[in-house]
Amino acid sequence: MSVGDQLGLDDNSELLDQARQKWPAWVAADPRLGVIEEFDDLRAWLPSVDSAASDEVLLALAMLAAPDGG
Repeated sequence: MSVGDQLGLDDNSELLDQARQKWPAWVAADPRLGVIEEFDDLRAWLPSVDSAASDEVLLALAMLAAPDGG
């Protein structure tokens, strides 16, 4: 089960819509996120790369989500 499934997020959730809209700003804030052009590509990209590459992107997202801004 994916994290999105566990959180009850479907493809039409408001939270995912916000992430889609903010993706370009997030990429500008942290170039590690620039490995994909669209937020919706993340789910397919993660299992297609080695764990070091996916960990870097997930770390960048976690830092952006941190209350202290990472």
